[in-house]
Amino acid sequence: MTQEQNPSYGTWNSMGCRMRPSHEAYHRYAGRGIRILWPNFHAFISDMGMRPTTHHSLDRIDVNGDYCADNCRWATRIEQAANRRPKSTPARLYTSSNPNRYIKRTPYGKFTVTMSMLQRAGQEFIGNYDTLEQAQAIRDICEYERRVYRNLGLIQA
Repeated sequence: MTQEQNPSYGTWNSMGCRMRPSHEAYHRYAGRGIRILWPNFHAFISDMGMRPTTHHSLDRIDVNGDYCADNCRWATRIEQAANRRPKSTPARLYTSSNPNRYIKRTPYGKFTVTMSMLQRAGQEFIGNYDTLEQAQAIRDICEYERRVYRNLGLIQA
């Protein structure tokens, strides 16, 4: 099998492209000091093996570390989405100007969270909570999950 026929070669090729100063992603890789420690494609395959499925791609365990056998693994998109470097400024889960968005107070003194989680779905009942703080925390988690699903392309924006 030649390098062009090998599905893992595309991974090797895309790693090398990001190390060129002319590449649009250079500042996120080589520009931050990340290096490829395999001298060639054959050493890469020897350490990492073939890509398990077409749903896997190479993932660095330490997002600030180099491309090497000790710091890389074959991972799915969902696994990789959970392994991202932190934003330079801490992102808030909830950024709406209305702090009680999706939260309603019931006549019984509880707080109900109702929001749309999936594409074209109506409002879904999330739950009843004793305090406003509990309802806000659950709402923030649901909004974060919805944002992750949209970023992964599992639901449409």
